[in-house]
Amino acid sequence: MPLNSLPPVTTAAGLMTKAETMDGRCSVDVGLWGGAIPDNTRGDTSVLADVLGRGALGFKCFLAPSGVDEFP
Repeated sequence: MPLNSLPPVTTAAGLMTKAETMDGRCSVDVGLWGGAIPDNTRGDTSVLADVLGRGALGFKCFLAPSGVDEFP
């Protein structure tokens, strides 16, 4: 999930960091999810489109504070 480790997957760079970290280390098929937060959902949604374009399966978001500072 996008907020269970750092960096959170709220940008394409965060997604690629997680994908590169697990490359060659996973013995099972996994998928990465992006995170929808206020900073990447207001106005221009190209950040979300970029995360999807890099392979995210979908997005997790909260309607209340998540309890994780990096994932408001």
